[in-house]
Amino acid sequence: IQTICSRYADQLHELIDALPFSAQQIDAIVMPVLQRIIELVHLLPASEVHHHSGVGGCLLHLLECASAAIQLVKGRTFRDGETLEENYHNKSRILLTAVLVALVHDVGKIFDVRVVDENDRECAWTHQNGTSILPKRNASL
Repeated sequence: IQTICSRYADQLHELIDALPFSAQQIDAIVMPVLQRIIELVHLLPASEVHHHSGVGGCLLHLLECASAAIQLVKGRTFRDGETLEENYHNKSRILLTAVLVALVHDVGKIFDVRVVDENDRECAWTHQNGTSILPKRNASL
């Protein structure tokens, strides 16, 4: 996972640096989600022929969406609370929710992907072996 993180270091730093949370909060809440997403989608494209269609495209897309979510939330004012302090704390919760939703919004693609090897033979993909979490018979749903 270290190699993958190195490849996407700029995007990961941009995302993490933009979060208004302590290192402990990031380590406890955001990092476990990021690590699991990286394990699941780091080889998958985001689309077959459109945006981010290459190896790792899905991960790049999710990181970009999470960064965009931060910018959207930071640029908004939320007045759902009864006090300014409540609004302030709610904004942090909304921001965290937006980031987590952005990070997982395409994770279901792991169940809807057909993976082939260099000889165009269908193979099962698992995050454990870098190729499927699905049995071969379900590789293409």
